[in-house]
Amino acid sequence: DAIRHLIDVSNPPAIHWYMFAVIGFAVLVDLSRTIVSFRVSRRFHSAALRSNAVHFAGDMVGSLTVLVGLLLVDAGVGQGDSIAALAVAVIICGAAARLIGENANVLMDRTPAEAREAAERAIARLGADIELSRLRLRESAGRYFADVVVTVPPGQAVVEGHQAANQIEAAVEGVLPDS
Repeated sequence: DAIRHLIDVSNPPAIHWYMFAVIGFAVLVDLSRTIVSFRVSRRFHSAALRSNAVHFAGDMVGSLTVLVGLLLVDAGVGQGDSIAALAVAVIICGAAARLIGENANVLMDRTPAEAREAAERAIARLGADIELSRLRLRESAGRYFADVVVTVPPGQAVVEGHQAANQIEAAVEGVLPDS
């Protein structure tokens, strides 16, 4: 419809005062939801809450865009509403692409390379008696879960093996707190 209205501007939308009031209220609600969601997402290291915050911010930007479009129509630019509608479509597509990019990594249990490298270095610093065979990391709610497989010298006593496991846990938690 926006493209059709850009071509045929003979029938611009009617503008009423209450449209501005509704959009202003929507912007305030979206602003408060965005702020609260961002704060809580940082506090709990939650990708889901961060996604909600981005979604609410996108809603707010979309509402502001509609407001600008209505102001343009009210000022005599008949195509202002159509331009705003196309801008909102671009905003929605951009937000969707960002959310997909961020959340695909979370859903696929991908861990940031920096975290993996930090854990590998911490284990390597423990000495030559501990050789890293496999390290799998997964992040959830700001915490890392590590699955570590190491080899130790075959003649090492079981007690020493348990001590090595404790050292590995401490080393990984030292570079990835609360892991």
